[in-house]
Amino acid sequence: MPGRVYSAGRRRLPTHHRDGVILHVFSHRVRRIAVVVAILLAPLAPGFPGPAAQASFGISQRLGFDACMPTVSQMQAFWSNTPFSNFGLYIGGADLGCPSTPDASWLSRVQAMGWQFMPIWVGPQAPCSSEPVRMSWDTGTARQQGRNEALAAYRRMVALGMNTTSAPVVFDLENYNTADSACVNAVKSFVQGWVEQMHVAPAQKAGVYGSTCASGLSRLAEISTPPDFVTGAAWDGNRNTGVMPCVDSGLWTNHQRHKQYAGDHNETWNGVTLNIDSDCSNAPVYPGPDQLNTGQGCVGAALQSAPRDAALVTPRFGWLLTGDELLLSHDGGDTFAPAKLHLPGGGAQAALFRDERRGWVASAGPGGITVARTSTGAATWSTTTIPTNSGIGALRLAFRDANHGALLAQIATSKAFSRAELFTTADGGATWTARTAPVAGDIAVDPDGRLRLTGGVGHDEVYTSTDDGRGWRRGASTRAFATTGAARTTYADQRTGWTLASTGSCANGKRDCSIGYDLEATTDGGSTWRPIRQWQQRVN
Repeated sequence: MPGRVYSAGRRRLPTHHRDGVILHVFSHRVRRIAVVVAILLAPLAPGFPGPAAQASFGISQRLGFDACMPTVSQMQAFWSNTPFSNFGLYIGGADLGCPSTPDASWLSRVQAMGWQFMPIWVGPQAPCSSEPVRMSWDTGTARQQGRNEALAAYRRMVALGMNTTSAPVVFDLENYNTADSACVNAVKSFVQGWVEQMHVAPAQKAGVYGSTCASGLSRLAEISTPPDFVTGAAWDGNRNTGVMPCVDSGLWTNHQRHKQYAGDHNETWNGVTLNIDSDCSNAPVYPGPDQLNTGQGCVGAALQSAPRDAALVTPRFGWLLTGDELLLSHDGGDTFAPAKLHLPGGGAQAALFRDERRGWVASAGPGGITVARTSTGAATWSTTTIPTNSGIGALRLAFRDANHGALLAQIATSKAFSRAELFTTADGGATWTARTAPVAGDIAVDPDGRLRLTGGVGHDEVYTSTDDGRGWRRGASTRAFATTGAARTTYADQRTGWTLASTGSCANGKRDCSIGYDLEATTDGGSTWRPIRQWQQRVN
């Protein structure tokens, strides 16, 4: 079974090297004897009481999130009376895009709150990728690189004061061309080295993170020493860890799956907003104990539909996009009616209207990106499919007039990366041309045709293009835009506008949690707001 590690049994015990020291891998029988001896001798030890023993891992079936190094106070805000128990912790690696990593003090203080962690190491990426740090095409060299990265991650965990024995640690493997067999073989050799070295005593549990389709997770089950567990990125909103597109349901079945089911969005808890990726766990975390069937879990749970975006286009006309449908209002938000539109890929992910008659809606699925367009006020629609092999996580649309627009397709990655594909159109969306995008984020098209892109790992990078996305120029960094709970605020004129805001709360500790969404309107330039529609999305 993938991910299962077997003991040495009665075979001659092999020796391994860890930091230059020869170590022996003991059988489970010898280990049990050692544990019994230690227990029997414990009362004879001199009176130097230590801290209570804490397991180096536990199986969690709780909710969590990933983010680039929140502060201790932000972690406290996301702990108290929230549904979260697990945190994806980036501990290092040469390809890590996060601006900082934790130190032992941060880890100790946050762990004392009760957090359990999914330690993540971001090393060299596939040789056929475009990342600046890549593994070798040569399988032998790649395998040794995997070992080296495992040893570096181990040393980092030691430096953080972690109990490394059996502790889980995840290698971040981002999207690459899985149709390139030589590239796949190099990746498999690298991961084999990663797992082999992690299993050297004192062994850790070796995991791999990646897009369930675009990182070729299922191919890793073919390795003679497959990962002990996986973290699959599939931003489909389905929190069931047993449902991972492109990964067979028979792989990694024994508490061996984390799932990143939503990416790159703002959530507000206790008045603090973070930009996060959302996780559901049924796999090991650091430290223990187990957290199984606690009433705070997410196994098998599906999120209810919630608003994704909204905009007021004219003082009377606006639109609202949920996970299930596109709603249109022709009376400033007093009433809404569903648009007659069906898109593949599990629902629309982006929408844009220039006026009451002309608009666009986009979705992403296994077949590529589908863009629907209307010039009849949603009475009729035409669609175009844009092929792509990347695992698309989120979409953004921008148009400067009825013909010229841009579509930014964010690739589902970890928080350590910010990657996207860009497409532009000059015929109202009937055809699209592939361009380049330096980062993922928000796209805008100025009246003169200039493209503006704001995003990046820290959400503070600014780029402009004057040649329709063929080339980009980076400007001065701006303050990170992921700072408020408002999902979107738009104005039709100087006085009339809408805002869509959300905040989370729990009625009973970490139970009975929900996210409330409020769509509000103003007719006095934002001095006062009135609620026009509300939703409650149950979290657990």
